Amino acid sequence: MTLLSYNQQILAKALELIAENSEVTVTELSHAMHLQTYKEHKRMLDGLSELFKAKSLSRLRQGVYGRPQEQKQEDKRAVMWRILRMRRRVAVDDLVEMADVAPDYAKEWLRMLVQRGVVRKHQQPGMKGSWQLINDPVDMPEDDTKADRLRALRKKKKEAAVSVIDGALKQLQTIGEALSKARDAITTMEEGE
Repeated sequence: MTLLSYNQQILAKALELIAENSEVTVTELSHAMHLQTYKEHKRMLDGLSELFKAKSLSRLRQGVYGRPQEQKQEDKRAVMWRILRMRRRVAVDDLVEMADVAPDYAKEWLRMLVQRGVVRKHQQPGMKGSWQLINDPVDMPEDDTKADRLRALRKKKKEAAVSVIDGALKQLQTIGEALSKARDAITTMEEGE
């Protein structure tokens, strides 16, 4: 049996109580851990503070804790930008390893920076290329071309969907007219008998 650290004990008990009620107060946690002195309670509060800083628990309001917040993954382009600015010269393999991106994604991003005049590609025959930062605008340049391409694609899909709906409405209108004529024909047949 492994022994849990005090903070791990606090976390385990807090998560157990949170599972029952979606949140836990420091008083409930203190009672559940059978703490009896102010010193023990203070130690638990310090542990909760450390767990909050480590993002193992979230603080919902004063003295109330909940499940840890889903950690938003940092934008891969921002990570690559920081690496480029720090190292001043990078290879695709560097970005793949350090920023955890696909090689094609890193190449596409570097091509955009070349077009913006931010980096210059250095290539020696038989060697892999590297990209050097030649103009540091501090803020990362945005990739507008990809956004424009995606915007145009969404517009095209929207127009196609509207066209399909318009065609279906025309068909429904034709069917409605045919049904109306059929109803009129049936109605006149009954009157004629």
